[in-house]
Amino acid sequence: SDSGNVLNALTASLHRLGSVDHSPSALSEATGLLSSAQIQVEEAVGELNRFLDHFDADPARLQQLEERLDAIYTLARKHRIQPGEVATLQQKLLDEIETLNANDESIERLEHEVQAFARHYQEKARELSDLRRNSATTLASAVEQEIHRLGMPGGRFQIDLKANASVEPSPHGLEQVELLVSANPGQPLKALAKVASGGELSRISLAIQVITAQTSRVPTLVFDEVDVGIGG
Repeated sequence: SDSGNVLNALTASLHRLGSVDHSPSALSEATGLLSSAQIQVEEAVGELNRFLDHFDADPARLQQLEERLDAIYTLARKHRIQPGEVATLQQKLLDEIETLNANDESIERLEHEVQAFARHYQEKARELSDLRRNSATTLASAVEQEIHRLGMPGGRFQIDLKANASVEPSPHGLEQVELLVSANPGQPLKALAKVASGGELSRISLAIQVITAQTSRVPTLVFDEVDVGIGG
């Protein structure tokens, strides 16, 4: 043991000093110091032995410490770090978990906001749909009368509301608005953009502007070929 090595070294040193004939005073002083050191080491060893004789180790506690040390070394090997760096790594991971939890809370809050906006959209979109249904027939009839005055006596005009196929919010509301027109008697109603000529399109647009100008402010507009086919 280490204590035995120390005592052996002290004993050997004292033996060598004692074998010196007519040793000077300096060696006598060194001999005294070594003798004192030998006595103190022997007393210290005795105290330690007495402590160990009365020390009762807790097997469960020892097993717990061994398991913890084993876990620390296992984690160190797994993450390729020194065992003493495991605590720092643990704190780093805890900080990352806290950040992720905060992000989860932000995502949850944003989801609630999106749901609230979706409910508000549905409410306003339904209000818009009601206004469209209530106004479509009246507006179509008024526009039809106006295009008769603008050189399309047999023309028909209709506003068709088609529900969106997708449930996703749309900037246009819950339905698509399609303007249908028949420029001549006997012709079926078709999409305005597909069947109207330039002059017809201008007159229908003028008719719509004339009717809507009664309830809204309309800027100055220029219509091309709007007078084609109109006598007087």
